[in-house]
Amino acid sequence: MKIQKLAQYFLTLGRRSAWVSLVLLPLQAPALVSSAPATRAVINNDTALSQAKPNDAPEQYLLGRQYYDGIGTTQDFNAAAEWYQKSADQGFAPAQIDLGQLYIYGEGVPVDYTKAREWFIKAAEQNYASAQFNLGNIYRKGLGVKEDFAQAIHWYRRAADNGLNWAQYNLGLMYYYGLGTEKNVVSALQWLRIAAEQGLDKAQLQLGQMLERGEGADKDLVSAYKWYAAARDGGSAKAEELIQDISARMSESQLRQAQQNTNAGLAAQ
Repeated sequence: MKIQKLAQYFLTLGRRSAWVSLVLLPLQAPALVSSAPATRAVINNDTALSQAKPNDAPEQYLLGRQYYDGIGTTQDFNAAAEWYQKSADQGFAPAQIDLGQLYIYGEGVPVDYTKAREWFIKAAEQNYASAQFNLGNIYRKGLGVKEDFAQAIHWYRRAADNGLNWAQYNLGLMYYYGLGTEKNVVSALQWLRIAAEQGLDKAQLQLGQMLERGEGADKDLVSAYKWYAAARDGGSAKAEELIQDISARMSESQLRQAQQNTNAGLAAQ
């Protein structure tokens, strides 16, 4: 598999495709960690070491993942960091992203936000959405740099334009709260809708609340119910509470229409 093709594959798969630590809403988001194993067959690490050629960045990256996840060997963050470094030094963006995250969490390397940012920038310049999103988080939270909401928006927008739903969600919140930009509930609603349509439950909840209150668009209880139901079906515990609350304030015809829309949506899946 060519490096470019494998790089694109990990852009869409990712082991930890985006570092997520949201504080703009009471709802907390865990780190996005894929359960997908390394893509090559699990083999003994002695064999893997012999197969990891000096200039084979993708294979070195996969070996780093094998050490990180403890696949075919004892989990070893130090070894993961070494192999990610070898791959990252050759410009392989997935390794640069994962190495940056090791520096964020202090796994196998000391916590170092400056080095994390440097590695994220290298991957972001290759147009990797997850690296761009991570840079947005770094600037928003002021990790190793001065807090800079304008820079956060810049990187969130680049990741959002590349289709990353978490970036679309955060960008929507930045517009909603007026962080690094003028408050703009219309733009907030637009970005939250895009993220919601990609199935992000937190975006669905926020979108529903804005439609329920008539922020950025006319008040629409039927549509708000639909998005709450989508979030509930996606596993959100908060959604059921919001559904019960809005149902008590809807007319019979509105509730009937909302339930029909929800059932129709489920049937179409």
